[in-house]
Amino acid sequence: MSMVMTGLPDSAAELFRRDPRPPNEIERRRSASYEAWRQLVVAGRIAHEQLVADLVGISRCVHSPDAYAFRYAIPEDLPNVSRNRLAAALRDTLARLPTESAGKIPLEEVAIRLVVFFGPVPMEWLSDSAIRAAFSGLRPRDVEFREYAYYPAALDKITVADPQRLSLLLYDVADAQLLCAARLAQPAHLTALHAVFGHTAGARAVFSYLACDFPPALDIPAPDNPRILAGLITLADGMPGDAVSHGLFPSPITKLARLCLASIGHYPPTAVLDAARGAYDVGRSYCAHDAVACALVHPEISVTERADLIRHLAAADPYGRAVRRWRARKKFWRIARRYSSIAC
Repeated sequence: MSMVMTGLPDSAAELFRRDPRPPNEIERRRSASYEAWRQLVVAGRIAHEQLVADLVGISRCVHSPDAYAFRYAIPEDLPNVSRNRLAAALRDTLARLPTESAGKIPLEEVAIRLVVFFGPVPMEWLSDSAIRAAFSGLRPRDVEFREYAYYPAALDKITVADPQRLSLLLYDVADAQLLCAARLAQPAHLTALHAVFGHTAGARAVFSYLACDFPPALDIPAPDNPRILAGLITLADGMPGDAVSHGLFPSPITKLARLCLASIGHYPPTAVLDAARGAYDVGRSYCAHDAVACALVHPEISVTERADLIRHLAAADPYGRAVRRWRARKKFWRIARRYSSIAC
């Protein structure tokens, strides 16, 4: 397989070709060789057959934990010629993956990581199973840090020309993962997701709501679809104020799911009110603003109880139950003013 150009830059890339593991700054010679290879890609100076061979070699190493920081990534603002060369090589590499011997991770995962490193790509270049895997792998925490997580990063680089075909692929994906995709807010994805949930006004309202920050600027929607309700329960991952399975504190989409469920009375009012009263206790793993908001919107918690809750949390008491730190107090009052009928 020949190069478009020969000489020192080409030979400098050979070490990386022989050992295409994720570049490591400690291994300076191999890291420098990767940079030489990368510059050849950026300049569009690698022949198609050689570039395909390079990407196939990289595909055998993307399972490495060191690849997680996207060490292989190529800049998106490439010259057109270079971008077209890389895209053509990636297309042929993805087509060759099923013929490769089994590696340490499934082929769908390999394809997803190659898209993250070297995309964007049209959906048609990927297998149906790879597309389902990208959506099925979404987690609440990952969608907040999409540039550091493979699945949301891959979805950002998959272009969709046929939302109807995508919707057919997504019917079997778990409801919670489909709701997570709301925060990625790609128009073609949203069209397909709306189709999965029946194109109802309620589904569109829930997706717009879940794309908000917490507390949300939009009104809290009432879910009108059993699948959406089931997805919200999964995303909530416990009661208002609870720590969650994916970390100490809930991510925004988890807080939004809890708030939506509380607004329709899904949680016992006594438990929600107790969680809200202890939202800022000393020793808590996080400031449970979600519990306070849930108490203020719960239909079975009275206006009197809400007023007492706000007075309780706003007071400076000797037991450490009041809101501490100015940022927490600022957010507390935002929530109180938005969801309480009491003049604050």
